[in-house]
Amino acid sequence: MSLDHNLKYRKQDGEFFRVLRLRVNAYLRDNQLSKYAGARMWLKTLTILTMFFVSYGLIITNHFQGAGLFFALLFMHFSMFLTTIGIAHDAAHNCYSKNQRINAAIVLTFDFLGINSEYWIKNHVHSHHSAPNVPLFDSAIESFSVMRLHPKTTPHRLAKYQHFYMFGIYSFATLFQCYVAEILSFKQNLVGFRKGDAHSKRALASLYFFKLFMITWSLFIPLALIKAPVALILAGCLVGHLICGLLIGIIFMTTHLADSTTFPEPDENGYLPTSYSDHILLTTADFSARNPLVTWIAGGLNLHVAHHLFPTISQIHLPAMTRILKETALEYGIPYREFSLFEALK
Repeated sequence: MSLDHNLKYRKQDGEFFRVLRLRVNAYLRDNQLSKYAGARMWLKTLTILTMFFVSYGLIITNHFQGAGLFFALLFMHFSMFLTTIGIAHDAAHNCYSKNQRINAAIVLTFDFLGINSEYWIKNHVHSHHSAPNVPLFDSAIESFSVMRLHPKTTPHRLAKYQHFYMFGIYSFATLFQCYVAEILSFKQNLVGFRKGDAHSKRALASLYFFKLFMITWSLFIPLALIKAPVALILAGCLVGHLICGLLIGIIFMTTHLADSTTFPEPDENGYLPTSYSDHILLTTADFSARNPLVTWIAGGLNLHVAHHLFPTISQIHLPAMTRILKETALEYGIPYREFSLFEALK
């Protein structure tokens, strides 16, 4: 498999992955299922969007005051989190429909929430998915100063204490992504660790438009319409963002930064030592695989191994695919890593 950033996998996928793929395809065929979003996924999509629009509508029409308003703002931000991880993420992987226009339309929910969809796809789909946990190539483990996410990071004297403060850093993930990281990356033409092509004026205009649009509907309009103390509204929005960032950090990072996952590095010719499927099983772990509530909230990303092996199959199939994966891995003696949520956090 050849990658976007001149890396290559030395080995071809072996019998394990060929058999796994056949079994996953048989599961879909025998149950007369499409790999794209079915009725359950569309119902989930409708549920999440209803949660968001109803909560936002009730908030700006002054249906809540005091503590009720504060928690309503938290609920609205939680529904925003669900929209990114439960809707937009699938669309970015073209999982909703074989009609690419439908996927492209749904992925715009990222932009509505202040996240540039084009930049996100380049970082997540093209960088992270093609080389997970490869230092200096996987944008998801890009480190800075006191945050050390891979062994090639220059150690900081505080990094040995990061297990105490890392969750605090994760909490700012959405604020940092929306209002700092993307803007700086656009200015420097960066995608993860790599320089990309210069952005067009239209792309830059779109970036700034949606940032302004996001902060307008999520903050300025509530401040203008809600009859409540400004400090309360600001606190609700801030804490809501912190909760979203923390959840995203937990879901994405615990599946790749477990004690037993590895950080493979390419040789001098750009070859990674294994096949792609073996690489995924070495670098990726699952958590709470048998908990349907966690799976629903996490958009199936707690079932991260199957997602990486079959990224274009809808999240709605990940529980069944994970059962097939575990059985096949056991049959072939392939290590499969699964933790409880507590074990993953630990």
